[in-house]
Amino acid sequence: MKPIIDISFWQTPLQINYDVLAEAVSGVILRAAYGTGKDIHFEQHYAEFAARDVPVGAYHYIIGSQNIKAQADNFKTFTAGKELKLGRWMDVEDTRNVTRLYRRHVLEYADYVEDAGIYTGKWKWQEIMGGAYLTDRKLWIAAYGYDEPPLPVGWNSYWLWQYSSTLRLPGYSGNLDHNRFYGTQEQFDAWVGNEEPEPIPEPEPLFQARVYSWATPYVNVRAQPSVQSPKRGVKRPLEVVDVYEVLPDWYKIKEGYMMSRFLERLDTQEPPSLMAVPLYSQRDSRWANDLMGSSGITLGAEGCLVTCTAAGLTYLGYEIDPKEYNRLASTRGGYQSPNFMYWMF
Repeated sequence: MKPIIDISFWQTPLQINYDVLAEAVSGVILRAAYGTGKDIHFEQHYAEFAARDVPVGAYHYIIGSQNIKAQADNFKTFTAGKELKLGRWMDVEDTRNVTRLYRRHVLEYADYVEDAGIYTGKWKWQEIMGGAYLTDRKLWIAAYGYDEPPLPVGWNSYWLWQYSSTLRLPGYSGNLDHNRFYGTQEQFDAWVGNEEPEPIPEPEPLFQARVYSWATPYVNVRAQPSVQSPKRGVKRPLEVVDVYEVLPDWYKIKEGYMMSRFLERLDTQEPPSLMAVPLYSQRDSRWANDLMGSSGITLGAEGCLVTCTAAGLTYLGYEIDPKEYNRLASTRGGYQSPNFMYWMF
């Protein structure tokens, strides 16, 4: 698929060879409005690309310092009668002091422009909205430098991904924003042909896992299952994630890979091929700071054998967790100096 670009008044018509640029793209999304005003090059950009049968969309940079209804009404007026095969989009990113958006502005605008998709970035959305809203809308995500984009809370996939602002194409001498469609060429063709493509099925997670409370201040998410792989983000203590694949020492989640030792599985069903041994962790906050005998060494530091022993005993029918096993061993001679386990106590 050829690139999908978005342009505004920054890309002046005098700088563009529309014949050449039109051949290099699969579609273009034009800024139609900023606040209540029309983008000064919107009409010419639209006329030039539409005349060359390039699928066109329109976006509106909305701001919080002007009347929201007036902005929405003007956007609908500016785009009325135009064939917008790439749809209409509301740009939710303004966090500047004077013009910044708040959640109420965005929700009000969405009520007025019911067919508008959402253009935003994960962190902009969090700062402005603070949660999962409008997740039934198409998402056009802005995220640079990722193998897969981090998504705002509430979305599991994106429709378009703006992943670069340095695209160079024949027909324009400067940098361009580069966007990618989530689906296949056939699905893109169905979309611009005014047919809604079949939804792209989301993979089902194997189970959920929770970041241990002791994993402070956060656990890294990696692009690949390696500590040398680039970071894709972080997960904080008690955050719950979906796990899609289990690898040695790693879990695959939606954003990438996390080391499995920092995550507690939340599913109750053990794989049929494994014995139903409880999954204790020496770093569980319920006992991680307990001292082993008189050694001054904690279970969290060197209590792996204690943890395994408690798990094995529980599997054999002697229900006991690492905390209780350590208490009994510490008070009944279960440790030899400094913290070696004595099996016959």
